[in-house]
Amino acid sequence: MLSDVVFMDQGKEVMSGSIDELNQKFLELRPKAENFEKAKALNPIYIRTELGRPVYLYENADAEKLRAFGEVHPPAIADLFLAVMKKNKEGEVK
Repeated sequence: MLSDVVFMDQGKEVMSGSIDELNQKFLELRPKAENFEKAKALNPIYIRTELGRPVYLYENADAEKLRAFGEVHPPAIADLFLAVMKKNKEGEVK
């Protein structure tokens, strides 16, 4: 079972932590259609499309606040990796 994750880019560590830590820090929201714009206004760190609908990824967001807009759950590791690498390329990850 996977317990810890390290994301690397060109041999340099970009982010690491336990799965539990990452599941608390990052949340994915699949908003209801009427909440797309409200969810986007909460400044997700990454947006992807799944089955023609947006899926928003947030860092350090209030899970209860997000639940008011739709379905909330921890992101898949692959989706988190893509978001972190995008942020790293933009110079936002420390």
